[in-house]
Amino acid sequence: AHDSRDERHAAAAAYGLRAAPHITTDADRELLRYAALALLAGPADRALHGAALALLVQDPKTRAGYLPRALERFADGDPRLTPDVLATALTTHPEPVLRALRSRLGEPGDDPARPLEVMRTLADVTAPALARRATELVREHVEHRPGGARHAAAFVDRRLEHGPAVRALLFPLVSDFLRARSPHARRALAPVLAAPGTPLSRALRHELLEVLLEHEGHGQYGRYGQYVPDAAT
Repeated sequence: AHDSRDERHAAAAAYGLRAAPHITTDADRELLRYAALALLAGPADRALHGAALALLVQDPKTRAGYLPRALERFADGDPRLTPDVLATALTTHPEPVLRALRSRLGEPGDDPARPLEVMRTLADVTAPALARRATELVREHVEHRPGGARHAAAFVDRRLEHGPAVRALLFPLVSDFLRARSPHARRALAPVLAAPGTPLSRALRHELLEVLLEHEGHGQYGRYGQYVPDAAT
């Protein structure tokens, strides 16, 4: 019976996390809220507390009360508390969430998955003031960690697909990397800018590729601007 209950709780947590981003009614949100609180109240279900906190952080009514605990679990690496979950609290609690994301980017180690998760999350921030702060976080990351250029390139690639509206923030960031930063950044950005992308990003990719070509010459590019990886990189 105990195992059966644990399985039910695990299934409820998994379902709740999948459903949370799609909840639109107060009644459905209330059901998830009560389920999350029940999971959090069970001492035998500590492994599911991260899932419960993830649900409560995404709920505007419970966010403020449970965000500090969620941030602690995030810092400890709880897999249920992902950067995109925390990002739902950016509009109401930008300072603690941005601090947590900055800390995640600064963690030691060679595993690219964790910083890439943060970069993907930052790239999807659309509110203008928050998008500016997200962009500055990327700039700061590359300034302090030249090896993080590949993570910044992932941010740029994803951000480009938001369309021409991102130019005001993205063009200065990428231009700065290309002109003044380490070769790591230029090398990481080159294939991103040379990629065809979608119609939403194509014009800005081409524009930024022209900036790169002005400063790098045409040595690593074939006909029509196609990127040819250097054998030494």
